Amino acid sequence: MSHENIGSINDPVVPVGKFLFCGPRFRDSGPVLVFDSLDETTKRIEVPVIGCQLTVERLKKRMCVGRYDLITSIHEPCPHRSTVGDTETHCFDCERAIGFAPAFYNLPMERISEQQKQYNKLPHVVYLAWFGPSILKVGISSKERRYDRWLEQGAIGAVVLFQTADAYVARKLEETVSTQFRFREIVRSPDKFRSLYPEPDLKLCADELNTARWQIAQNIGTKVDQDEVFYGIRHYVENAFPNQEPIDLSNVRPLSISGVGYGVVGNFLLVRQDNCFFCVRLKTLLAHIVNISNLAIPNSGGQTQRRLL
Repeated sequence: MSHENIGSINDPVVPVGKFLFCGPRFRDSGPVLVFDSLDETTKRIEVPVIGCQLTVERLKKRMCVGRYDLITSIHEPCPHRSTVGDTETHCFDCERAIGFAPAFYNLPMERISEQQKQYNKLPHVVYLAWFGPSILKVGISSKERRYDRWLEQGAIGAVVLFQTADAYVARKLEETVSTQFRFREIVRSPDKFRSLYPEPDLKLCADELNTARWQIAQNIGTKVDQDEVFYGIRHYVENAFPNQEPIDLSNVRPLSISGVGYGVVGNFLLVRQDNCFFCVRLKTLLAHIVNISNLAIPNSGGQTQRRLL
């Protein structure tokens, strides 16, 4: 197995043919889409999104997207190239190799993997993330992964509330904040979709995060972190969010999206075609074999959030 970068943010190159889609990543140079080749020697390929003309068509076959190390966050392709079911993204061996249970705090110690036991001992943070007016989410992450976690979720802005010695202390504080202040622990895709247009108000984002942080500091007897607000926008798109509401193609069948890459916001791929913006939830492509080309085809169907409402 090898890793390969295709092109650059200034000169993106699209691989052509059938590949396994393994998800987005957020690099210093901008968002990328990750694919595994299907040849005998698997290559993991990262394709820069911004400015890249591409067409992605979802095929029926699904395969394991591989594994990652909880401590180093290094991702690797599935060594067995296993197929997976309609609702799965990892095969049994890769799931076991990762060994991560999000609700670890509800499990007896003997059911927690050795990998997660080590991960849970790492310094953690409790954070507050902003996805739109009055849409705030409290969560936890290892301190090292906090920025990746915010970007993976598509947070417009985020702040650290508390720094803790381990995941267990972080979870107790997360639960306290969620209960006392009624902040969400999950933000659904429709709410995240609404943050794509119009352009997020970063002043409102900062005001709501700082107000919430101040209120928490007044009511919880633990020191609240005062770092500046982290903004995700420069990691998602080149300059600005779309100037019109994107058309969501996620429920179009057969599923495909075509255009010039505009960015990735959390789980949404944004492209531009004929002065219109289109998007797709990347989870609908994850673990599928996809057919990729650098030719433009017309997008058809889809809905805007306004039509959905």
